[in-house]
Amino acid sequence: MNYDVAIAGCGPSGAFCAKLLAEKGFKVVVFEEHEKIGLPKHCSGLIHPRIEDITDISFEEAIENEIRGAHILFRDEELFLHAESCKSLVLERSVVDKIIAEEAEAAGAHIRLGEKANRFERKNDGISVNGITCRVLIGADGIRSEVANSFGLKEKGEIIRGMQCNARYKPGEKENVEVYFGRDVAPGFFAWVIPVAEDRCRIGLGVNEGSASAYLKKLLKKLDAEPDEIFGGGIPIGLRRKSYADRVMLVGDSAMQVKPISGGGVNISLKCAKICAEVASKALEKDAMDEKSLSEYQKLWRKEFEREIRFGIIARRLIYSLNENELRRIFNAPDEELLNKISMYGDIDYPSRIAEPLIADVLAEPQRYINSRYLSLATLMPQVIRAILG
Repeated sequence: MNYDVAIAGCGPSGAFCAKLLAEKGFKVVVFEEHEKIGLPKHCSGLIHPRIEDITDISFEEAIENEIRGAHILFRDEELFLHAESCKSLVLERSVVDKIIAEEAEAAGAHIRLGEKANRFERKNDGISVNGITCRVLIGADGIRSEVANSFGLKEKGEIIRGMQCNARYKPGEKENVEVYFGRDVAPGFFAWVIPVAEDRCRIGLGVNEGSASAYLKKLLKKLDAEPDEIFGGGIPIGLRRKSYADRVMLVGDSAMQVKPISGGGVNISLKCAKICAEVASKALEKDAMDEKSLSEYQKLWRKEFEREIRFGIIARRLIYSLNENELRRIFNAPDEELLNKISMYGDIDYPSRIAEPLIADVLAEPQRYINSRYLSLATLMPQVIRAILG
């Protein structure tokens, strides 16, 4: 049987692509290597509420908690951020995946569970995927994408090793996440405690060296938390040079559509999936699925997210190049007014947006900053320059 579109992977981005393309009347097949949608688990489930606006889907049954603030810790230093409105939802990711997949099936997409897309062959009229011919192939198959590897799109990037668990642990405040920095806690990344209920949290971390499992065990011991189930996965960090080829497109983790600062990527990948479906739809209608035609996809998604990804890459380089004294200086610098501004304008999907109001403040009241402890941050300029230059 022939299809217009074959999609490798039925995570959020793959399933959403399938839904959008099936709704336009295209024949769509999705290959999912696992027997159940959303399993095994990988994600912390901390997602901005705009997920419902992006998808026009209700995720009410997946909501476990609402987050309004953060308690950020580095050794004996700490910062508190709190907003009046909900900044993030804590969602059960397996339920999110299931909901989107059900929407895709309802639109007419065919999902083949327990079948990994890993046998590809170019043909005159398309691409054969596991013996099924399609006109366009979309790789939504994660950081070790078989699609990317098979069509000359393999690209080396930084991979953060993530590990987390659901645990019996009473959070300080149910509406605040806890974030831990420090090489002794999570080298190259950070650790998190996300409240799910009054006495339950999702506790995890990412590392760029050493064993994520060993660091997680150490953190759980420090918090005196009892884990139930442990799960994890890789987080790709970088800006992919190419996410398309002749009759082929990549979306989600396989396209490195991830926020470098937080490692989250659900909303970014869903917006990119929408762009991917739009470009694929036009290409199919015009019967023009060549590399040049599909390059429009990368132009559009990078126009939307390149700034954020580049900002995140620079911020990561800066943060993780600092020694303990320099980190303490950053933790000691903010006053209540600045923290309130961060709480007001902070956005986990668009972290660079906080920079604009802060720069406006400096320009409006330069003397306040010159005469304050912020002046000490000027000593970090060499690291800032190195981070920008890479």
